[in-house]
Amino acid sequence: MPELPQTNLQLYALLLRRGWAADDLQTMAKAYDLALSLFACQVRPSGKPFICHLVGTAGAAAVASNEPDVSVASLLHAAYDSAQWGDGLAGAAASRRQQLRTVIGHNAEALVFRYSTLGWEVETVNHLLARASKLPEFDRSVVLMRLANEADDMVDLGLRVSTKGNEPLHQPHAVAAQVALARALELDYLADLLQAVFRENEVAEVPAVLRRTEIGSYTLAPRSDPVQVLLRRILNRLGAHARYRLQMARRLL
Repeated sequence: MPELPQTNLQLYALLLRRGWAADDLQTMAKAYDLALSLFACQVRPSGKPFICHLVGTAGAAAVASNEPDVSVASLLHAAYDSAQWGDGLAGAAASRRQQLRTVIGHNAEALVFRYSTLGWEVETVNHLLARASKLPEFDRSVVLMRLANEADDMVDLGLRVSTKGNEPLHQPHAVAAQVALARALELDYLADLLQAVFRENEVAEVPAVLRRTEIGSYTLAPRSDPVQVLLRRILNRLGAHARYRLQMARRLL
């Protein structure tokens, strides 16, 4: 079965093998830290943590492209669509774009923005395929990101465990069009990967008990004891010595 990195450690190991420069590795590490914050407690329809999907997409993009910005942008490809910024704003608000530029740079942020506006329906794929030879390099990079995203969504039987296998984009003719688009753009690695993971989903037998019914990504609120939350807040406000004395007192009770 094709494998994609699913943790930051696996991604960093991949990037090291591919000879990434220290500055580019640092940018990816910063992007990962931001992604951890933006996608905390978020889950894909398969039940897979969103951060794992982001890492897998970045890994696929890193193999398919020699441009670090493309892989870094792939790690944050959903920043304007699905992230929890906690600012009360929506989409690619100006303040969000500026925050992202500060972390990953102007070019990578522009790729994330274009990703959020490109759209990705069956009609879009067919339209892009029809003019693949005329696509500007920038749009080619965004399509690469889209194909990397699809590959990670399908890997590890993602279509069979989730409801995504019912979507128009994941029907045989639509996946064939995405494979053809990858070939037309000379992205053979992604074409082969998409073919392989889709085939595995087609032939695999997945018990009903593993299949999930959620449609789209969702957020799981962390469980916490209100009393413990209050105590932690109080402890954080106290000085180090006071916290130590309080903790020792609790042990004696």
